[in-house]
Amino acid sequence: MVGSHLEQTPRVQANISLDHVGVSVADLEMATKWYSENLGFRILKSKVHFKRDPQNTRHEDIHLFQVYPEPLNEAYVSFLVSGNGIGIELFEFVDPKHDTTLPFGPQLWTQTGCFHFALTDADPIGLSKRLVQAGAKALADPVVYGTKSLCIAYLQDPCGLILEICSQGFGQGVLESV
Repeated sequence: MVGSHLEQTPRVQANISLDHVGVSVADLEMATKWYSENLGFRILKSKVHFKRDPQNTRHEDIHLFQVYPEPLNEAYVSFLVSGNGIGIELFEFVDPKHDTTLPFGPQLWTQTGCFHFALTDADPIGLSKRLVQAGAKALADPVVYGTKSLCIAYLQDPCGLILEICSQGFGQGVLESV
């Protein structure tokens, strides 16, 4: 389409970085504590309260409720950061109330949206054992790719989120496993 708006838009030249992930949890205090104590995520702000109120002029509230219109009226959010600087926003929805976590299975991973997130640790087997002792559930035995150095463990954390723990960063892991 010669002369179209799309042709006039410059292409992105850089690899865009992942900044943060938002995760809905049923119990914000438990999730914040679990992620900080067991994964070492640093808490930037814990349990920030957001409540829809026409008299409220706090910028953060106005922004949240512009993005998430009614029926969202109230939420709590904790802000954490991983070891490599990726942010994690844990949301506990109050009004409307957080819905139940889907059990691990096709109804979880075939829906649009994020269905797991991955962490890198030099010892996925050791970390997964510690996380199971802290309340996570192992979903399968860790997978080791033959003679290759890639190991991956899959867990479900106490919040119901699926964690994939990889012994290598994403790029190297893909090159060695696929």
